[in-house]
Amino acid sequence: MSSTHLSNQRQKEILLGFIELMDDKKVYLMPGINLNIIAEMIETNRQYLSQTINNYYHQNFNQIINTLRIRDAKLLLIEDKFEKYTIESIAESVGFKNRTSFISAFKKVCGKTPSEFRKEMADSNAKMENENY
Repeated sequence: MSSTHLSNQRQKEILLGFIELMDDKKVYLMPGINLNIIAEMIETNRQYLSQTINNYYHQNFNQIINTLRIRDAKLLLIEDKFEKYTIESIAESVGFKNRTSFISAFKKVCGKTPSEFRKEMADSNAKMENENY
């Protein structure tokens, strides 16, 4: 337990600010977003924000950001209108700075690479289409 004590009310305020930035403003899509920037946006400090995130989500800031980015990437990978997009362009569109960090984070969250995921989804859709005829 951290030696710094935050009141429940202050933790709620920080958490609500964090959720608003993630859900409504989707700041996790910004390349280079970090704990300091978010803390400044919700008018708290890095330590309080980190403590609140860890207490509520039981994950660290980077894990949460990557999970949200991967969630969005998965949607892009299965959308027909994005099928011609490269892995690099999808990585960039969800806030990753490079292909390597995207693939690594994707594999950590999903257990497979983005290319494997995309192929499995395409194969699955093709199979369902064939079964409907």
